[in-house]
Amino acid sequence: MTNTARDGTNTTESEQSFAFVQALAVELSKGRIQLPSFPEVAMRVQRVLSSDDVNAAVVERAIGTEPALALRIMQMANSIALNPMGHEVSNLHTAVGRIGYNMVRNASVAFALEQLRHAGRLKPLEKSLDELWRRGVEVAALASVIARRYTAINPDVAMLSGLLHGVGKLYIITRLADHPGLHQFPEACERISREWHAGIARALLDNWEISEEVGQAVQEYEDLQREGRGAPALSDVLAAGSLLATYAAERDANPDGAADLDAVLLQGQRVWLRLKIDKAACEAVLVESAEEVAAMRAMLGA
Repeated sequence: MTNTARDGTNTTESEQSFAFVQALAVELSKGRIQLPSFPEVAMRVQRVLSSDDVNAAVVERAIGTEPALALRIMQMANSIALNPMGHEVSNLHTAVGRIGYNMVRNASVAFALEQLRHAGRLKPLEKSLDELWRRGVEVAALASVIARRYTAINPDVAMLSGLLHGVGKLYIITRLADHPGLHQFPEACERISREWHAGIARALLDNWEISEEVGQAVQEYEDLQREGRGAPALSDVLAAGSLLATYAAERDANPDGAADLDAVLLQGQRVWLRLKIDKAACEAVLVESAEEVAAMRAMLGA
């Protein structure tokens, strides 16, 4: 297949794919890739929370530099998920104390990803960004529920890994804004994303000083044949959340029964064995966590 480049010449799918992949390789080799239009406040909050001498006052000041993020923190603190008794807080200090530093980190990341999908230069890609964002929230919610019910892993950390599991794909989508000719070849774009997103995600998360545990989970969760010993890892929780999110999406899109949970169980057999989750447990997670997933989606702004 060919396409007309900006200079009027015809370029093939392979030529455009090669040029794009070459650009990705150069960016990765520099070791400091960043998401364009990613709000600085999220990185500032992350740096503050990664400090050895972190304290509430410093965290509150970092959040307070972005009124929209401060409002999101307040809304989360007063949400049904985090305030079931209905005791509303009216100041940032109390809100941060209620939700804790892990959820502050999650909120700042969710806020930044949400802002990114509305960036002006990325408007032509809004549909893809929106789909990726909504899936991220779904996986985050399911991973949190699975972590809490079936492992000793911190549910907030599982939620963060879910929010970030597609960040490599997100980076590739944003870079496609500078390669409009490649949009004509969706299969090529999908292939590039499939082959490159894990490595890009790990580089981004390392740059952002996200924990090694989350970075490793985001990099390897798609490896369903991965060997594992001992207690389930965050990678297992993220893989399970991703598999269930895909199944739920297919089930909702095809209510006539086209979605096959048995196929999902077979696909992720090693993951389910390590988590000790069978078909009945998967169905229970999907049914029993429905309200929690909805509450988390509302809490995270999806």
